[in-house]
Amino acid sequence: MAFCKYCGRELQEGQVCNCPEAVAAAVAAGQLQPPPYMGVQPQPGVQPQPGAQPQPGVQPQPGVQPQPGVQSQQGAQPQSAAAAVSQAADGAVPALDTEKILGVFKQIGKDFVGVFTKPATKGREFVAGAKLSVSFTMIVIQAFLSAIFSLFVVGSINGVLKGTWFEAYRFSWFKAFVLTLVLSLAGSALLAACFCLAAMITKVKVLWRQLVALSAVRSIAVAPLIVVSWIFWLINPGLGLVLFLGSTILALTFLLESIQGIEGMKDNKAMWIVFLVVVIFLIIAVVLFSLFANLYLPKSLRENLDSLGSLLNMFS
Repeated sequence: MAFCKYCGRELQEGQVCNCPEAVAAAVAAGQLQPPPYMGVQPQPGVQPQPGAQPQPGVQPQPGVQPQPGVQSQQGAQPQSAAAAVSQAADGAVPALDTEKILGVFKQIGKDFVGVFTKPATKGREFVAGAKLSVSFTMIVIQAFLSAIFSLFVVGSINGVLKGTWFEAYRFSWFKAFVLTLVLSLAGSALLAACFCLAAMITKVKVLWRQLVALSAVRSIAVAPLIVVSWIFWLINPGLGLVLFLGSTILALTFLLESIQGIEGMKDNKAMWIVFLVVVIFLIIAVVLFSLFANLYLPKSLRENLDSLGSLLNMFS
């Protein structure tokens, strides 16, 4: 068994070690041709001349210092690799553009105040230059406000049931909040669909983002009244409920003005379109709410009501 005298590696019979020291010794003894550019790094863009073989192990001449600001190629390669990794990391995790986010929120606040205070002018501008991000935000905010109003209603009902035989039928806060949120968002989508149907019937060219903007105008109109209805509910639940439901009247007047932001929408046509859309919307909304209203009831109460209904059917 043989071993390399330079690195100590175990070798088979007749095997030559390929460590750098053994290769250099073999080249020096003439037993092996030197590999191309051994010990010398080629300059970028410079081609070696034919027949010219660089000398192995070329060392820099003594007394010659590298010029300031010039780095060797070997030192530049790790830096360029590190720069590439850094650039890749920057591309994988983009920086958060806080200025853009703040700009969106400022635009939302500006449009909300403008449309609510000046629906005849700002409302038309809002629909004409509809922005999906702003419109969707308005719709979601109004849905959350409606869901919070449902918590006031549930709290009052549970307060009445507390300490009575019907305390086991208390309503779920979470279910009421989520169900109202979903139904409110569905109502906004339904209103936009009604406007789309009306535009198709009257052959008015309208963009789908403008349909979303019209639904957002309704949300802008009712949102402040929903907040006021919270206060009225604490004073008198009946007044709070009337104000909450009556906000639809204000939304109707807002839509009458804002819809004229659509190109080609005349005054008379706008009035009839809004009237028909609101009537159809209310009819469908009442039907859908009657179908899903029992979901607000506790499960045990629904089961008892079903049993009572079946019993009444037997005697009828």
